[in-house]
Amino acid sequence: MNLNSKILVGGVVVIILIVIVFFMYADVLSSNTPESNFATLRDDILHDNSNSSDFGDDMSSVNHDSVMITDGIKHTVPLNLIIGGGPPPDGIPSIDDPKFTTIYGSHDTSDSDIILGLNLGNDSRAYPLSILVWHEIVNDVVGGVPVAVTYCPLCYTSQVFSRVLDNGHIVEFGTSGKLYNSNLVMYDRLTNTYWSQGLASAIKGELAGERLDVIPFDLISWGDWKMLHPDTKILTTDTGHIRAYD
Repeated sequence: MNLNSKILVGGVVVIILIVIVFFMYADVLSSNTPESNFATLRDDILHDNSNSSDFGDDMSSVNHDSVMITDGIKHTVPLNLIIGGGPPPDGIPSIDDPKFTTIYGSHDTSDSDIILGLNLGNDSRAYPLSILVWHEIVNDVVGGVPVAVTYCPLCYTSQVFSRVLDNGHIVEFGTSGKLYNSNLVMYDRLTNTYWSQGLASAIKGELAGERLDVIPFDLISWGDWKMLHPDTKILTTDTGHIRAYD
């Protein structure tokens, strides 16, 4: 047998061996693909969750409209996910007596600065983010409507809420020092209920499950806002606190 014949026979033998090995391990290979492993893991998780009465840490299973009671505490999210953010309650002070000036007195704000603009009725107000970042909450009354102007520096979330609850009570909000999903958790000074800024709802306490009315607003440059609303007022740095607002 010449050299070429030997190479041909050897190649055929190798191919036959590869085919035999493939069919021997085909079932094993197909049952251990990443897709099949993921499917098995998914089915196990779904089965475990269906038999569980606790949310645990699975965020996808959290129903923010469902009120639970644990050790006498009403809540809508897992209590272990409401965590300390560092400062104590009111360690980041809300602005409860905001002072405003006109566009002619706003020397601390440049046209390129971003403000949160609110227009209710004939009342237009601007809240510079350079101030909100230090206080997170401004309790105000705009156009006769009690509002909470809020900003979360960790997730850049801005929200404006009515401070009138469903029962007609007007509440004032402060910073709780807590976070939920890295988002600002406020508390009302009437019932000490915790409220998620991002969810616009009460997540722990007496009012758990209740929602806040969200009020439309604009995030816009100061220059553009005062062109649209020349009669606007703007929040000043006269907050009663010393901060590096610039």
